[in-house]
Amino acid sequence: MLLSVGPQNLLAQKAEVPNWNAPTFWSADFRHDATIGELPQVGATGPLPLVAIPPCRLVDTRVSQGFTGAFGPPSLVPPNSATRDIPVPLGNCGIPSNAKAYSFNVTVVPLGSLGYLTMWPTGTTMPVVSTLNAMSGAITANAAIVPAGTNGSVSVFVSGPTDVVIDVNGYFIDLPAGTGTPGPMGPAGPAGPAGPVGPAGPAGAIGPVGPAGPTGATGAVGPIGPVGPAGAAGATGPAGPVGPAGPAGAVGPAGPAGPAGATGATGAVGPMGPIGPAGPAGATGATGPAGPAGGLVSYASYYNDSGTIIAVVLGGTNIPLGTEALATTGISGAVDTVTVSTAGDYRLSYCVDTTASLLMSTRITRNGSALAGSSVGGAVSRNNWCRTIISTLAAGDQLRVQGFGLLGVAVLSSPGGFSFTIERVQ
Repeated sequence: MLLSVGPQNLLAQKAEVPNWNAPTFWSADFRHDATIGELPQVGATGPLPLVAIPPCRLVDTRVSQGFTGAFGPPSLVPPNSATRDIPVPLGNCGIPSNAKAYSFNVTVVPLGSLGYLTMWPTGTTMPVVSTLNAMSGAITANAAIVPAGTNGSVSVFVSGPTDVVIDVNGYFIDLPAGTGTPGPMGPAGPAGPAGPVGPAGPAGAIGPVGPAGPTGATGAVGPIGPVGPAGAAGATGPAGPVGPAGPAGAVGPAGPAGPAGATGATGAVGPMGPIGPAGPAGATGATGPAGPAGGLVSYASYYNDSGTIIAVVLGGTNIPLGTEALATTGISGAVDTVTVSTAGDYRLSYCVDTTASLLMSTRITRNGSALAGSSVGGAVSRNNWCRTIISTLAAGDQLRVQGFGLLGVAVLSSPGGFSFTIERVQ
């Protein structure tokens, strides 16, 4: 696969190098390549996966750029110094000696008109086609995949005087022994019946007492105390004015002459006087009981700093747990699986970091099925995936973190490639 790019700003050895596209897989099973002509067989066993690296400057023949030997000055000038062999594994980009081919971006800075530049595996016949042309003498760049030759070297020939700059962003390498090229995913078979629950294992030794948890939330306000006794009655108000005299009663039948008649009826009662002042307030009720204390119930943490190479398939590949940093009773981990022995609400947090950007997604699976809300990724390449969720788990649930949606190789960063934390919060 050959990708052309336009002129670019050439940077020194320690500066950032722009990236370019490279294929996920490459094969040398054919005899002709449009970039470098007739190819030798390079001992590849089939399509080789790309191991991506951050773009790195491998060669710069210009003076004062910090490169020496086969990787630095002088310029390539025919006829005496038109060809140069470059031992790629001995350069400053960390390319292994068992790499089968390289993803290069080649730039020329001509000292005049340059008919062509050609690259090929060292130790084989120079091909009859060019890797790039710069007839106008302008700075020109082109991307090319070149197989490794003798001792991992590649050869460069120029038809005219020029400086040469070579950047690398990956190499192609055999899959690990016994690993074939990943095939397409077959259809999912029906789920088998759930097996019986195994007997509970013996209780592990009690771990050391953890640090004191944070202070729990303030308890609910206690009920209102009983109403205090009524205050003393206020002083009696002054008597109201005497009401008007009532109407005269009806005349009774004439009785025998008796003693003098009784006094007339008392007038109506006057209006009520103003209410007296309120009595003193009752005593405050007793304080309610304190609320329950906060804090975590159980937890575990794992990390993988070993730079593991993972062959990712579309349907998902489990990421190894690595080292167990800390775990309490009720959570256990082995290889790539974490098992919880107690039902409850759990906070699940993970991060995955790779050495190069990939069009890959990540997720947590519970008993083989994706856990809702745990997926990270999409249509944009990235090299970091992190997510935290709270999920209700049953006793015996098994959790795994997967990379999926990519048919290729992911290389975990070292350190900081993978971490997984599980905390039971209720």
